[in-house]
Order: sequence, then structure tokens, then C-alpha cells
Amino acid sequence: MIGGLGNDRIAFEMLKKLYKVDGVIGSSVSKLNQMQHMGLETIFRISLIDSHSVEMALRSLKGVNFTAVELRPYSHAVEFLPMFKEIFTGKFFAGGFINSEERIKICQKAGFDGVMTSTKKLWSYIE
Repeated sequence: MIGGLGNDRIAFEMLKKLYKVDGVIGSSVSKLNQMQHMGLETIFRISLIDSHSVEMALRSLKGVNFTAVELRPYSHAVEFLPMFKEIFTGKFFAGGFINSEERIKICQKAGFDGVMTSTKKLWSYIE
């Protein structure tokens, strides 16, 4: 969220209208549900830090209809993707520490629809 801007429906409407925001990435199911009801594309960001976080994320995904899910970091994402695909049928992206073409290939081979990276040299990578 932008500093100083509330995290309620009015703030989301403002972002959508003033800045032409058409999609959001977040880790709050309730906020993503709000934004989805406003017509925004929604990507649920899941950090896989321990077994409890995996269990909670799997539970949170039941009954939601987000555009996609981002699993991070990529090393855990590759390992746990099959479990998440049993619960959620949408698109999956891997993120976190994807800083080489080799890591992109690992994610592709695992079955991800794409990756998210801040490594600019990889933004044009296409195989």
C-alpha cells in the first residue's frame, strides 16, 4: 500500500481510477477479496517459510478465486507446487531469489506459468 493512503475500499477505488491500477499482488486474503470484487486482477503472494505457513496457505486458498498465486522463495515453491495445484486451479508464479536463467528453467520444468523477478536482465528472457 502507498504510505499515508488508507487500506479500505475508498483507497482502492482511488488507486484504480487515478492511476489506472488493474491488478494487485498481496498476502491478505480479505484485502484481495475486496479488490477482486472491484474488478481488479488479484495475485495471492504466499511466503513458504515453514510447515505451518504451508498449511495456513493451503487452508486460505480453499474457496478463493484469485487470478493467480505466487509461491516464494522459488526453491520451496518448486517443492510444494504439486500440493497447491491440488487446491487451486488458477495460474502459478514462482518468486523470490530468481536471479538466473537456470532458476527460470527449473521453475518452468516444475510447472509454473511464469516467474516474478527483480533481476532486470531476466525481464526479456523467453525460452
